[in-house]
Amino acid sequence: MLDLPPPEVLRVGDITVIAPGPAYEHIYENMLGAFEGLIQVAEEAEPPLLLVDLANTRHAGSAFLGFLMRLSGRVTQQTAGRFGVCSATPFCRTVIKTTRMDTVWELFDTRDEAVASFSSNGNE
Repeated sequence: MLDLPPPEVLRVGDITVIAPGPAYEHIYENMLGAFEGLIQVAEEAEPPLLLVDLANTRHAGSAFLGFLMRLSGRVTQQTAGRFGVCSATPFCRTVIKTTRMDTVWELFDTRDEAVASFSSNGNE
């Protein structure tokens, strides 16, 4: 098991933001143990608005995409639940679009854009 700091979890208004730090420039399957506690964060997000900020992540593999699917499912199964990804680097954005996850997740260029969208949905 790798000794990695957990991804940062913060609140921006009513929105729960998960922001993997610089240690997660590349996210590989063997690093996902550091993310497991985030399933509970997603289940307990109130209101169920969850945003993943990938500004520090240059590369992520399919196992991480699968993990994001688990997170999004925990949030979007709830009434008025929303899940988004923001600040994806070019490689991550390409992977998300190629796998058509942009049809399942909300994809935003910046955190500010995502927060404005989530907040304008009556969740301020």
